[in-house]
Amino acid sequence: MGRQWDYTSNPKWLEARKGLLTATDIVGLIKPYQEWQNSLQKAAAGDGRCKPESKEREFHNACRKLWAEKFADWHAPSFDNAAMRRGHCLEKSCITEINEYRKALGLPEFYHWDDIVVRNGAWGCSPDALDVPMPIAAIDSCICDVADIKPKHAIEIKSFNDNDHMAEVELTDKWKIDEVRANAKSNTSIINQVAAQIISMDLDDCTVAFYNPAIPKYGIKMFTYTKQDFAAEAVLFPQVVAAYEKEVAKLESLPASNVTIHITERELYDHWYGGTDDERNEGDLSF
Repeated sequence: MGRQWDYTSNPKWLEARKGLLTATDIVGLIKPYQEWQNSLQKAAAGDGRCKPESKEREFHNACRKLWAEKFADWHAPSFDNAAMRRGHCLEKSCITEINEYRKALGLPEFYHWDDIVVRNGAWGCSPDALDVPMPIAAIDSCICDVADIKPKHAIEIKSFNDNDHMAEVELTDKWKIDEVRANAKSNTSIINQVAAQIISMDLDDCTVAFYNPAIPKYGIKMFTYTKQDFAAEAVLFPQVVAAYEKEVAKLESLPASNVTIHITERELYDHWYGGTDDERNEGDLSF
């Protein structure tokens, strides 16, 4: 039986993420937004086959899905799975290893950031490590403003399985961004996460650290990306954020339903699985 890594995310952190468009969220909106904009450009150039309204609806649907998941009373986070829990548990060890050799690597000292959202207006991110320590107030609230900490360097840690980790070790240079995007490789989402962190926190650079302590000799492989690597994203991502905010404004302007719910799904679940058999059979859900 394989090892089971157990980790429960801080509820305050999950709540803090709700009101912001995170780096992970932006990754899911980029493709439908670009397809919508490309369709608009083709239609304006006289291509009658293009249907911008259809692509706009797809972008709206993606925004609606994201918004609904964020503001549902109870929704399992998409990042809560066995691989993610393992990765989270290994983060601090990875940072400790990197700091031991940081001078030889030409890196600053890094601090582990655990379940903290760094906010910049309408968007934010949850870095694994920054070159500044976590503010004491943020440890309790699980959120802080980027203007109050002013980081310049970050680390994004990825703890892949043994085979995928060694595939990164074999590389002699960091991923070429244009090639990754052109081939629609699976690591496109990681590239976009790194870009979103650099842009939202105005970083000089972000280092991707592939970490697998099961293979000590090849335990860490690192690539560093700079602000200059993502000049195009620095224009695109704020456009995606602004478009998402417009779609959310439409959703939040909808009239409330004519019946107000007095008991949430979380409470229903607790009643069903937390009570006795007699209580469940009676179905007493007094408000």
